[in-house]
Amino acid sequence: MVGGPAGEGVLSASHALAKVFARAGLHVATDGERPSLIRGGHNYNLIRAEQEKIGSKISLIDALVAMDKQTVLLHANRISHNGAVVYDGEEFQITPEELGRSDLRLLALPTKSIIKELGADPHVENTVALGALLGLLDADLNLFLDVLKEEYVKHPDILKFDLEAARRGYDLGKAHDQFTHKITTIPGKKRLLLNGIQAINLGALKAGVQFVAMYPITPATGILEGLVGLGEKQQIVVIQPEDEISVITMATGAAYAGARTLVGTSGPGYALMGEGISLAGMMEAPVVIVNSQRGGPATGLPTRTAQEDLQFVLHAGHGEFPHFVIAPHDSESCYLEIQRAFNLAERFQTPVTLLIDRFLAESLRTVDEFPTDLTIDRGQVYSQEELDRIGQDAFRRFGNPQGGVCKRSLPGMRNGVHRLSADEHDETGTLKDAPDNRKRMVDRRAKKLVEVLKELPVPKLDGSSNAQATLVSWGSMKPVIDDARKFLARENIATSHLHLTYLRPFHDQEILNILSHVTNPILIEQNATGQLGQLIREKTGFKIAKQLLKYDGLQFLPEELAERIKTLL
Repeated sequence: MVGGPAGEGVLSASHALAKVFARAGLHVATDGERPSLIRGGHNYNLIRAEQEKIGSKISLIDALVAMDKQTVLLHANRISHNGAVVYDGEEFQITPEELGRSDLRLLALPTKSIIKELGADPHVENTVALGALLGLLDADLNLFLDVLKEEYVKHPDILKFDLEAARRGYDLGKAHDQFTHKITTIPGKKRLLLNGIQAINLGALKAGVQFVAMYPITPATGILEGLVGLGEKQQIVVIQPEDEISVITMATGAAYAGARTLVGTSGPGYALMGEGISLAGMMEAPVVIVNSQRGGPATGLPTRTAQEDLQFVLHAGHGEFPHFVIAPHDSESCYLEIQRAFNLAERFQTPVTLLIDRFLAESLRTVDEFPTDLTIDRGQVYSQEELDRIGQDAFRRFGNPQGGVCKRSLPGMRNGVHRLSADEHDETGTLKDAPDNRKRMVDRRAKKLVEVLKELPVPKLDGSSNAQATLVSWGSMKPVIDDARKFLARENIATSHLHLTYLRPFHDQEILNILSHVTNPILIEQNATGQLGQLIREKTGFKIAKQLLKYDGLQFLPEELAERIKTLL
C-alpha cells in the first residue's frame, strides 16, 4: 500500500509500483480511497499482486509505503505479521511502542540526506521509497528504472536524479533481505495494466468512434482526458460543451448525421441529459452514453463508489422508447461491451447506456491481450444507388411494415431527404399526432427491445445449482465475488454465481428459470435498496429475500464479503 496526503504523489507512485509488478508477469489489481480534496486529507492506494488471477484488492497489507505518520497509525492494524513499513525517517519517527506491535519491520530511510546529496528536487522522495520497497522485495530494479524512463522521457534533467534516487533506495531495501515476501519475474508474461475508463477509450477507438462530447465530471473525466489528444491522429472530434444538456444534444445531432458518437458522464450529468436522451429515442439516433456512477443524491460522494443509478438509468428520459443498458464488470468487458454498445446503437438506432462505477472506472487491473477480431456493424444504411432507384417521393425514413428497425439514409444523400422532429411523426418524419399513427409508431419502436434480446448473450449460472448459496450480482461486483468465492472454497463452502450484464432488455424467462432451481439465492449490490433485486422481481416475480447491501461509498472487499455470506448460510 502507498499512503499519504493528497497532492503528495500517492496515485502516481502506486501506479508506478503496479506497472513494475505487471511487467514482472504478475496479476495486479489496485484500488484506493481519496477524499474530495485537491490537497490534504488521507489518501491511499492498495496494490495487490499475485501469480494467480485476481479481481480486487484485499484488506491485508504486507508492505506499506507511508508518506506521513498518519498513514502508519491508521493502517498499522492491517499490516500482516512481520510486514514492512517504509518511510522517511528524517521526516517523522515511528516506534513499536506507538504501534503496539513489535513484529513489524520499520525501514526508516535517510531520504532528506539522499536528496540533499544528489542536489535533487524534493519530488524524488517517493522514488527513494519505492526503490527501497522493491529492494526489500528483491524485485528486478531494471523494471522500475524502465518505468521512470518512460515517465520522464521528455525531461532528462529530472530523470537522472530519479534513476539515482531509485538505486539508492533499492540498495537500502536490499540490505533487509530477510523480508519473507519476494517478487520473482515470470519470463515471457506480458499483460496490459489499465482501468475501466482506459479500456472504454481503447474499445471506442477500436469501434471507430468519430465524435466525443463530454463535460468534465468525476469519475468519468478520464474519457475526455484520454481521447482529447487523439483528435487529428484518430480523425475524431472531441469537444467539451458548456454543460451536459449541450453535450447530449450535440451528440444526438452528430449521431443523426452519421457519426459514431460517445458521451461520458456521471449520475448528476446523466440527470441533466434526460430530455436529450428522450429526444434521441424519438429521433432514433444511435447515441452511446457512459455513466460512471458515484454516490448520490445531488453532488453526493464525487470520489466514492456506488451502484445507485440502475433504476434511474433503466427509466432514463420521459415517455416510452427503446433504450439498452449494459453493465460491464472489469477492464476487459469494458473494452468489449463498449464496442457492442456502438454496434447495437447503430443496428437498432437507439440510445445505449454503458453503466459502470467509480471502482471499475479508476481501479487498475492486468488483462491479457484484447481480441482483435471484433467487427464494426453500422446497421442498415441505404447506398446512394438504392436511394436513386427508390426516388425521393417514395423514400420513407420511418417506414417499416414489419416493425422494428427502419433502414436509414444519412443527411446529404440524394433522394434520402427526410424530416426529423421531437414530436410524434409519420413515416416521412412529418408531424402527425393522429391516434392510429401514434400507436403504430410506438409499437414499431418497441419491437426493437424484442429483436435485440434474441442477440444478447443469455445469462448462465457459474457453478452448481446445488451449491450452498447462489450469489446474484451485476456490474463491478463480479471480480470481487470471484475472489470471495475462492476464500469460501478454501473452507469447503461451495457457491454458484448468477451475474447479469444486460439489464435492458432483460432475459426474464431465462433468469426466472435459473433462480427457481438454485439453493439459497443472495443478492449482492453496492446500494441501499437492492435495485437489481427490484428489477428481477419486476420482470420475473421472483423476490430474493436475502440481501447483502453496502452503501458507505467503499467497495466490498472479498474477505469482508465472504464473512458476510457465511452469516446467511
